[in-house]
Amino acid sequence: MAEASPDLARAWHRALAGIRQELRGPAFDLWIGDVSPTGYHNGVVQLAVPNPFVQELMSLRYAGALRSALSEAIGEPLEVEFSVARERPLAAPPPPAPARLFAEVDPVGEVDFAASPLNPRFTFDSFVVGASNRFPQAAAQAVARSPAKSYNPLFLYGGVGLGKTHLMQAIGHLVRQLHPELNVVYVQGETFLYHFVSSIREDRTAEFRRRYRSVDVWLVDDFQFIASRERTRTEPEFFHTFNALYETNKQIVVTSDRAPKDLLIDDRLRSRFEWGLVTDIKPPDIETRVAILQKRAAEDRLLVPDDVLMYIAQVVSDSIRVLEGALVKVVASASLMHEEVTVELARECLKDYTLGQPHLGVDSAVIQRAVAKHYGMEPEALVGKSRRQEVALPRQVAMYLCREVLGISFNDIGVHFDRDHSTVMHACTKITELLASRDADVSAAVSSITERIELRGLE
Repeated sequence: MAEASPDLARAWHRALAGIRQELRGPAFDLWIGDVSPTGYHNGVVQLAVPNPFVQELMSLRYAGALRSALSEAIGEPLEVEFSVARERPLAAPPPPAPARLFAEVDPVGEVDFAASPLNPRFTFDSFVVGASNRFPQAAAQAVARSPAKSYNPLFLYGGVGLGKTHLMQAIGHLVRQLHPELNVVYVQGETFLYHFVSSIREDRTAEFRRRYRSVDVWLVDDFQFIASRERTRTEPEFFHTFNALYETNKQIVVTSDRAPKDLLIDDRLRSRFEWGLVTDIKPPDIETRVAILQKRAAEDRLLVPDDVLMYIAQVVSDSIRVLEGALVKVVASASLMHEEVTVELARECLKDYTLGQPHLGVDSAVIQRAVAKHYGMEPEALVGKSRRQEVALPRQVAMYLCREVLGISFNDIGVHFDRDHSTVMHACTKITELLASRDADVSAAVSSITERIELRGLE
């Protein structure tokens, strides 16, 4: 295409089609939809954005995707440049955008900034204490018994599956029990980020700030989703929310996969975290791993010999989540094959495990097949467009299990189900609430499907 007179509007529409496939989830609707081409000169496409925040975000996060898509659409390498539009640029009307999927969350398409529910299983009573976590567990209990009077903020960090979320939610449960008058809010870092960008999009930042700055105990899980080299307004907003709560003597608890000193954050926020207590949770030692398995077996009324528990504890060393999954797999295998639970059976079941690594073979497709098998439907229905209850509930269960088993983000789950971030978040919240309310059907389904997943979709 000649540089002097490219059909920019047509090229832009072609580029959007490709970007829409790449950025499934809220990113396209929240940001790309507000970008418009205004000119093309000397190998640079000028793109107009509505405000400086979007300009900064687009430059940092989406410039590469736009540059690639436009280069392919125009037929030659180019660069993109963003500028704040004084008025909406004149261009051919864009093709109709796909319907937003907020309807499954809220019929008017607005985010309600609601906190995430607490898992009823994550209490101090169910937390197994060992040498690797004794100090953070004691600190968490002290915080729960006397919020904002000791260790404020409390910052817990450690690897995946070591119990950070368990301890954080245990704080929430105990605070609600001992101090029912306090407003406890548990939120994941990824959800905070989404709530904030949605508040900008919907011009509801005042409401967002009222919601987040009126809590008494603020539990922020997986802060690493907020920390980034890409300086946008989310981190400063978190900083100001933190300050507002701290200055009014509210308790703050934060978890992350890294210590504050290793996070790519502003020095002033790092110093705020270090005002309180920073402590890590280490992988459990062999004695603690055996104790965790014994407790899980007792809770689920599983008859497992001690030598089998010891073998499992030796095979899986770094993650409590994987450790418990290995136990479920061994017991389920024995049940399905009508065999006794022995070390030989455990060795065969866990032969694809390596120390500290989860077993292979489980991905979103395995989960979709397991859910579809349980509900007597085809896996394709889970990614289809039907909103009938007999399809919607299994789809929500599948999304929830992708989050719990695989630990992937709402956006990544949305890609596998052809849904956006908000739909996935709503699904996970709904299933968590149904489990918390002890819904018999959903609880039985999740338990049965989890066993099937641990067997990697064994038919």
